[in-house]
Amino acid sequence: ILIDEFQVYKNDTARSLEKFILEYGLQVRVVYFDASHKEMPAYMNAADIVVLPSISTSSWKEQYGRVAVEAMACGRCVIVSDCGALPELVGEAGLVFPEGNLEALKSCLRDVLTDSRKRMAYGEAARKRAGLFTVDKQNELMSEIFSRFRPNGD
Repeated sequence: ILIDEFQVYKNDTARSLEKFILEYGLQVRVVYFDASHKEMPAYMNAADIVVLPSISTSSWKEQYGRVAVEAMACGRCVIVSDCGALPELVGEAGLVFPEGNLEALKSCLRDVLTDSRKRMAYGEAARKRAGLFTVDKQNELMSEIFSRFRPNGD
């Protein structure tokens, strides 16, 4: 299990996860890492499942979830919380659980850890869906939207 350190974002959920790992003796199977942006593709491709358990705060909600799209582009099975825009990004190409609900997250993980075909199918669906979020595709969509506001379509 690879877990990004994200020391800046330590919260109750992160502490609960650490407690769970210790309680079930999983620490020998967990590698914590703090990768640079250049190193992230290697970590992403080393994963079978990428989990983005974002949690809303009073001043923040997941706006885009670039990590989810990057994981999808790598063909990884993606599990996200229902925080902000994450469910819209993932669509039917991944699993979504209620933010902060560890039981629901465990259920999602159990589902794809016990069924490799399902995990691989989500990964393939994710890779296809990621095509919607390329820079070229986003440029095309934004150009289309902006053209609606130009006088005479010029």
